Amino acid sequence: MKLMKRKKKKKRKKKKKIFLEEVKKKNTFIQKKILMLIVAHALKQDAEDIHHVFSKIDSDKNGKVDIDELANNYAFTFDLGHDDSESWAHADFDQIDKDGNGFKTANDEYCGVIDD
Repeated sequence: MKLMKRKKKKKRKKKKKIFLEEVKKKNTFIQKKILMLIVAHALKQDAEDIHHVFSKIDSDKNGKVDIDELANNYAFTFDLGHDDSESWAHADFDQIDKDGNGFKTANDEYCGVIDD
C-alpha cells in the first residue's frame, strides 16, 4: 500500500514538473514576444526622432544633410559664430560621413541605430 502511494506521489511530482516546464516555456515565449514588441516600438521611436532632427537640419529639404547645413544648424542651435560652427561641423562630419560622399541621410542614421 505504501509503495503504491509513493508511486502515485512520484507520478504527481513528475506531472507537476512537466506542467511547470511547459508553463516556463510558454512564459519564455511570451516574454520574448513582449521584448520584441518593445524593441520594435523603440526602433520606431528612434526612427521618428531621427527623421524629426533631419527635417530640421535639412534646410533645402532634399533629404540630405551636408556640412553647410550642419554648420548652419550649429550656428543657430549653439549661438556660434561662422568660424566656430564651421569648425565643429567639419570635426563632426569627418566622424559621421563614413562613406565619404559628403552628405548624410536619415536612412544612414537609422541604419546606424539598428547596427549599434
